[in-house]
Amino acid sequence: MFVKDQDEDGGLGKDRLLELFGATEEDKKRMESEGVRVPIPGQQHEELLLFDFRGPCPGLNAMANHGYIPRKGIATIDEFVHGTQEVFGMGGDLALLLSIIGVQMGGEILSLSFSIGKGENSILGPLLSGNGLTGSHNNYEADVSPTRGDFNNNHDVRMSQFLQLYNLQSNVSDPASQVNYDIDILTIFRLSRFQQSIANNPYFFNGPITGVLVQPAAYQFIFHFTANKSEEYPEGRLDREWPLFITAIQKLILEVPRRLLGPGQERIPDNWYKRAIGDEYGLVSVLREATSIGIAHPEFLSV
Repeated sequence: MFVKDQDEDGGLGKDRLLELFGATEEDKKRMESEGVRVPIPGQQHEELLLFDFRGPCPGLNAMANHGYIPRKGIATIDEFVHGTQEVFGMGGDLALLLSIIGVQMGGEILSLSFSIGKGENSILGPLLSGNGLTGSHNNYEADVSPTRGDFNNNHDVRMSQFLQLYNLQSNVSDPASQVNYDIDILTIFRLSRFQQSIANNPYFFNGPITGVLVQPAAYQFIFHFTANKSEEYPEGRLDREWPLFITAIQKLILEVPRRLLGPGQERIPDNWYKRAIGDEYGLVSVLREATSIGIAHPEFLSV
């Protein structure tokens, strides 16, 4: 499924995806220009149960909370690939690569699965499990996270980092129409976080995989996978609805700065549209953009 009829960025190709969706001609026109509404009926947000696992990746947490991957928080490579394509419009090549790395760095080879949270849990039982994403820091998850710390608790949201990013758009004259946490804003934030990690983390590590590849993807994914797509904003606009998606912080953040939905409770906002069918964001786009940013800011490439 992930090879036949693919486009440059690993998507299935516009016509094939539209066929799978069973779309009418009117649906096709809207999907191609405005994106696809998510979640679909039947994929509602549900509260975590006692033994559900959630971890440092807000996108995967949201996928599990809405049932796009098993709500327990343990999924196979195939489930991760299907889920990220369906929710975010991620290219199949990128989804497959990230899923394989997840199994390699923190998962279970026998079942080709990994936990999005703690280790010591797996499809085949705790004795055969890996470390999970929560235990993969500086093997898979990286220093200089947008909203997570470098050490100690490196999987829950750090409010100071979230507010640092949130406030980068605090002075716009018309917040209702002008706020957009785009790649330029996120790169400014990444530069600041990079210097903070160097200054405050005696064990700072900017490795060839975690630093040069995974770290930039964390910032690029915020915009490309959570910005709300529309005909007016085909590349997406990331307004102040995004705290629900990225950090599980309620919209009352400015009035009640510490009010949280709770760790791992990320949810997809209402009236949210993912990338248009045929416009998947895949491996080629990630590497091209990361390289361009790295050339402009060579400190990001220092290993």
